[in-house]
Amino acid sequence: MKLPFGYVGCKQDEVQEVLKYLPSSFNTLVDPFCGSCSLSAGIWEKYPNTSVVVGDTYETLIEVLGVIRYEDPDHISAIIEGELVDITKERWVSSVKKPNWIWFLISNIWAGIRPGMFPANKKKPNFAEKLNTPEYKRFLQACSIELFDGLEMMERYRDDPDAFLVLDPPYIGSDNTAYLGRDKKLKLDELYETIKVFMLSCKCKVMLIINHSIFVRYMFAGMIKHKYPKRYKMSGSRVEHCIITNY
Repeated sequence: MKLPFGYVGCKQDEVQEVLKYLPSSFNTLVDPFCGSCSLSAGIWEKYPNTSVVVGDTYETLIEVLGVIRYEDPDHISAIIEGELVDITKERWVSSVKKPNWIWFLISNIWAGIRPGMFPANKKKPNFAEKLNTPEYKRFLQACSIELFDGLEMMERYRDDPDAFLVLDPPYIGSDNTAYLGRDKKLKLDELYETIKVFMLSCKCKVMLIINHSIFVRYMFAGMIKHKYPKRYKMSGSRVEHCIITNY
């Protein structure tokens, strides 16, 4: 499925790997660390009759998803173009440090995910064309989109055997500065421990996708179902990603 914007942790090119390891049945798909919703959108595309709930703690991101869900891409593009009249580097940098929904889309469609990156040598994209993603729009219209803490959302479905939670949290050992400063002190070891305990004690089905490391190998021993190669577009580095499940 074509996505209208790039975002940190996007799994658009990994959906086919994920689809091989889905549970045999589920009625509700939950994406508590949704980001661009690349995973949940890819799963929904194959199972369009599934109820979908997506959430994130980043308020601007949730606003962006709502705008794309309801607004015409030409209208969004016109608003963006208005913001870019006589743009200077100073205004660009100040606008993307703490972006509203308009500047979130500008920076993620044009310059990539790095805050402050000024695309002086990069041709301006056709925003209307980039935002013309009818399948993604239909996906968002089928979703319940929530500004909500991921762990709290997980707890809501703990005892639901028909729920499938796909988890894509920030990664240990990766550059997390692209989270725009909203999570400067990410206690990822504690987060992963909480997720593991949840996976072993809940009745719902859970898939966790994270980068492979010695820490991950030992923490999730016996739960890693598959590993596959991944090349990060920004850094060019090559790593392995793990698919970890409780089913």
